[in-house]
Amino acid sequence: LGFAFGSYNWIYGKDTYTYIPIAVRGAFHPFNLTFLKDKVSIRNKLDVYAGLSVGFDIVNVTTTYDYGYSGYAHTGSESSLIFRELLGARWYFTPAINVWLEEGSGFGWLNFGVGFKF
Repeated sequence: LGFAFGSYNWIYGKDTYTYIPIAVRGAFHPFNLTFLKDKVSIRNKLDVYAGLSVGFDIVNVTTTYDYGYSGYAHTGSESSLIFRELLGARWYFTPAINVWLEEGSGFGWLNFGVGFKF
């Protein structure tokens, strides 16, 4: 289970989009297959995976126009279901510290970060 928050402004129409995706993810890690454990020498440093994300994306849109003599504002929702693929990789510097990069997953087009195990 994961969630995120994102917001951006569209310059021309002065639109503000706010996203709050909430999704459940599942991934397949091929290097963890028993017949590959001895054949992939880098598997203790590199973890590649592919999977699916299913959830809901809460989207709020606010549009504001200023004509100099009067203004216009509108707020609406463009919420939708999330059903996306995800492709990712993690590189472990130590067993407790890694960096990761993902495409898709419903949380953004490209996600990256640092992971810690406690």
